[in-house]
Amino acid sequence: MAPPSDGTPRTPKSGAPHRARRRGRSFLGWVIVVCLCLAVILSLVPDALGPLNGSLRLSQRLPFSQVIALRSPLAFGFAVLGLVVGAAALVRRARRTGGRRMAVLAVVLLLVAGAHTGALAHRGLDSGQVVTAADPAVIDSAAWDGTVRILTFNTLQGRADRSRLAADIDDAGAQVVVLPETGADEGRELADLLSRDGLPYAVHSSASGGGRSAGEEAAGDSGAAESEGTDDAVAPTTVLISPILGEYEEDRPVDDIGHGAVLLRPAGDVTTPAGYVRPTLLGVHTIAPLPGTMEDWSRTVTAAARQCAPETLVPGTIVAGDFNATLDHAPLKDLGGCADAGTQSGIGGLATWPTASRTDLLGATLDHILVDESVWTASAGRVLSISGSDHRGVLVELRQAQ
Repeated sequence: MAPPSDGTPRTPKSGAPHRARRRGRSFLGWVIVVCLCLAVILSLVPDALGPLNGSLRLSQRLPFSQVIALRSPLAFGFAVLGLVVGAAALVRRARRTGGRRMAVLAVVLLLVAGAHTGALAHRGLDSGQVVTAADPAVIDSAAWDGTVRILTFNTLQGRADRSRLAADIDDAGAQVVVLPETGADEGRELADLLSRDGLPYAVHSSASGGGRSAGEEAAGDSGAAESEGTDDAVAPTTVLISPILGEYEEDRPVDDIGHGAVLLRPAGDVTTPAGYVRPTLLGVHTIAPLPGTMEDWSRTVTAAARQCAPETLVPGTIVAGDFNATLDHAPLKDLGGCADAGTQSGIGGLATWPTASRTDLLGATLDHILVDESVWTASAGRVLSISGSDHRGVLVELRQAQ
């Protein structure tokens, strides 16, 4: 390089500012990666910061509660993203242009995807189970063997294929059928279809008033009018029960449990002469977690789960329906004296919503059957696809030790 025309030697440009800028960019890059990694890890433990401040329980905050519900899509998305980021990191390392930060992010994404998948597998992904049907000719309560087959299914305002639903109930020999978003008339029509095949059922609905809570009466039917994907008022909850379990009477739920709850208690003796405990049944449908209804959602899911608290749990209780929440949401993490029958039977990781995913391996498990674990054990279960609804049905077989 030629010296300046005035003969003054050129001072070499110092590399210190350049190195400082590089270190600054590198530090900022690591900060971003660490923040991304923490955000991904929080999807596994969304309420980890809850003890510091109740408002930091992300599983009850919009939009985190909605994201957390979709555990299987999260696992799939993190796995795909981890592979893409990992491949990009390998390319950068091969070109000696860095890639360490991308490699760290890829490893965290893949580990968290594996953890989500492991959690779902632990709850159960066995969709091929067979639930042995009871003899439809046996309806005498004296012949009851202590087994309860229960199906819960949100019919989407009664739009589900009623003939197919009746066939599935018949095939399964379900003695209890919990139908959120199903009016009393639809319930009676379904019972009529079943009676033609020799399967009589008593019909109980929150629309009759007996199953409505005090909170619901105060709010009125329009207070819970927001539904998933519709502006129409949400239909009540209806429960069908077979005479093999004996006679039942409606009672009023203590708590406000959303769009309609049906509480059924055994009429007469709770324990049969053979020593079996007759179930106390509660059909529920909580408020959906939508903008403007988050507090109602949290309150109603908590109220449904409270039926399993040791101080309030009635022996033999079964709580079933559309909880609009998964076991990853704070209100359902502690089930007290109950167990999730889906998890017990090996189907608790399968998605019950939405059916638009075309597979029960992708979606959210919003429909549950919670049982008093001191009395009931789920021996088998299935997730059913019935046309006309955005939910899948959950069928489990419950047994009790004599």
